[in-house]
Amino acid sequence: MDQHAPVTHKVKRRGKNNCRWLSLEARAAKQRRRRLERRYRRTRTASDKRAYDAAVSAAHDSIMTSRAECFREQLAEAQGDHRATWRVANRLLHSKPSTYYSDDDCARLSSTFSRFFVDKLRRIGDTVAANLTSLSPTASIAGPHSGPMLDDFSPVTTAAVQQLGYS
Repeated sequence: MDQHAPVTHKVKRRGKNNCRWLSLEARAAKQRRRRLERRYRRTRTASDKRAYDAAVSAAHDSIMTSRAECFREQLAEAQGDHRATWRVANRLLHSKPSTYYSDDDCARLSSTFSRFFVDKLRRIGDTVAANLTSLSPTASIAGPHSGPMLDDFSPVTTAAVQQLGYS
């Protein structure tokens, strides 16, 4: 097993914030918003509060526009491919969030699956054995055989097969 499928360990980043779709304008708006937020928290003046509120609104609008444009582009690229369109729609609706498993989680999951199937096969075998032992050895669905026994066979010749028409 180690030769054909050796155990490998991989490290995967678990960051859930995927912001590749943000435009440069949206990134700049977020930076401006954070800068004005820090200034307002430091000064607590009304003018900084108004500037911060305006930056919050502008950043939100820019982020939503960037997000909509990204999904619009993805849907345009997937046009005609129903599977790709469905994949984009599921990402848009957040119907199935991405799940990342650690190595320990994967090991636990695979051993749980393995245990489940081994137990299931054991239960099936036990049920079959119990049903076979509950049947009496003489009981049969069709009843006992009363015809001739087929324990002696004569060899078949080529002429006999040709006579039957199977040549």
